[in-house]
Amino acid sequence: MALLLAACAESETTPTDAAVTPDLGADVTVADDTDDADAPDDVSATDIAGDDPDAADVFTDDVGELPGDVTDTADTGDSVDGVKDFTLQWPIFAVPPNPVVEGPESCAVYLEERCDGGKLARCEIYDTAAAAFDDEPDPMLRRAYQYDRWYDLYSSPDGQTAERVFKTAMPAGTPESVWSDPANFAQWTGEGDSAIWTGTALTGYILRYLHTGTEADYQRMEEKTRVMLRFFLVTGIPGYLARHHYLLVPEGTPNTPDHIFRYNKDSDDHRDIPNPETLDFLPELYLSGLGTPRWSGDPSIDQMNGPMETFPMVYGLLRDEQLKADIAEQMVCYLHSLRRIEIRNLQKNAEALDAFQQFFTGDALNLDPDDMDFQDLDQIVMYVHPQINTSNEDTYDGSCKEFIQMEPWRVLDATSDTFLLDALVLFQDMARPENRPQQINHFYIPSIRGGDAAHMMHLTLMAYAFTGDSKYVDFMN
Repeated sequence: MALLLAACAESETTPTDAAVTPDLGADVTVADDTDDADAPDDVSATDIAGDDPDAADVFTDDVGELPGDVTDTADTGDSVDGVKDFTLQWPIFAVPPNPVVEGPESCAVYLEERCDGGKLARCEIYDTAAAAFDDEPDPMLRRAYQYDRWYDLYSSPDGQTAERVFKTAMPAGTPESVWSDPANFAQWTGEGDSAIWTGTALTGYILRYLHTGTEADYQRMEEKTRVMLRFFLVTGIPGYLARHHYLLVPEGTPNTPDHIFRYNKDSDDHRDIPNPETLDFLPELYLSGLGTPRWSGDPSIDQMNGPMETFPMVYGLLRDEQLKADIAEQMVCYLHSLRRIEIRNLQKNAEALDAFQQFFTGDALNLDPDDMDFQDLDQIVMYVHPQINTSNEDTYDGSCKEFIQMEPWRVLDATSDTFLLDALVLFQDMARPENRPQQINHFYIPSIRGGDAAHMMHLTLMAYAFTGDSKYVDFMN
């Protein structure tokens, strides 16, 4: 695997391999004559990955293979229902080598320009194997880094992923200078799913750093990790994820592509950011008095996939121990916040068993011959995430619990005279969005849904990896 680097070619000349064009400001002087095609010593570079067998000695593609001392065997004791001891690969990835410790300076945004002392610097593609800038990069490579550029600059207000809406149609081929013009910006949309898509973006940041290994891509990845963590921090509730944060502004306030604005107050699961002045990462505009800093709640499992996928990936790559501790705290507190519900004695109520099977599995259930028989179930165990809203804000317990809840929060007994009513109340609490006192954001039913069981195993193993506490392995078994 070769490493191609986009570099800030800083020079009074315009070398052809740097792809620097004389489209400069009046304060920049560029010599018209040069035959120096090599990158100067003070060239700045950004890593961009490409395929070149000649560069195999620069960086290999086996970054996921870890040395033996970073694996951990979990001693689970006796086998429980076929569960055996396992080997945990932790951290997931090894830190990649930096190919430009000496020489070019790395940068993160393809084609970004700056002017330093009358010299133009622009991020361009640089081939480490050839030690030269690439005039004709692979079209797919260029497209990938063009996408990264557009996402970083135009689709992530305050780091949060959102979809840019224009005032007029923007046909394919419209110049970047036109569609990116703030005068053509109408609003942001899709911000309600920002937590999951910011996590998806962070996945790309991680993979890019693993391939390039440069300092610029590390810093880019670390900052996006902090953005992902802030979805938790803005709520003020350990382990509680926001969908996004925004500024509630008066009607008529001019919109901006720099931040997410809302104009109408949503009084259910949208809430004020508590003590915003204590959060040094919030934009200055949030504290200017223009509006009220708020966060959007009702997080789904989809939104939780953002941090659940990326935090284990990035954890071992991070240098900041406090950042790693903060990640561990939020994810462990989330797992501990899940409330346990048990539905018991289903074998004594055939109608209830059929009803729950239909409700939780639907009509698309396809079983293999050796799968469990749902008609044999006597108990269903659920883990649910309780919602904070206007119906329970005075009594909601947002503290970080000591461990995963083992005693049930609610019990539905199929032999009880109130079972039907209890089931209806549970179904209503699971419906979204209702904002009831015992409203449930999302739920896992590992007893009968394989995907939910996988989620719970993932969360539990993550907590074990973060803490080293074997009680999480015991719970998983």
